[in-house]
Amino acid sequence: MSPLRGVRSSRLTRGALTLAAAWSTVLVVAALTLGSPTLVEVNGPLVLVPVGLPLVATVVVSGALWRRRRRARPGPGPLACVVTGLVGLLVLAGLLSIGLFVAPVMGLLVLACADATSPRPVRWVGPPPPPPPPPPHPRRAGVSPPAPWGG
Repeated sequence: MSPLRGVRSSRLTRGALTLAAAWSTVLVVAALTLGSPTLVEVNGPLVLVPVGLPLVATVVVSGALWRRRRRARPGPGPLACVVTGLVGLLVLAGLLSIGLFVAPVMGLLVLACADATSPRPVRWVGPPPPPPPPPPHPRRAGVSPPAPWGG
């Protein structure tokens, strides 16, 4: 068994992934409910595929980063990087339509992957270190104790 136990991710990584999931969820809800004729009513239910891909990508990147953290492996890993790159391609492909709304998710995923490359302190899971030895007694150390009368 490895002496390293699952290392906690940083607040920046967790915050970026939480914001990416929240923004992606808002995109899906907006496609379903926003507007007099909604985006789904105008373009059909297949429009949920490009609108829902950022949410799926956020879940996949979160899982990949969590798994690498749990196994105490450094860096974001190839899966998180590839999925983040695919979201970047989605932003470029849909730049004139929904790409502008997906761009914050891409930025947050890039931030989470970049933060995952920074080293983290790890906790040693093993026997505790031995206690320090007690200080030597003055009489045993060859030092005579001070006289109680000050002389």
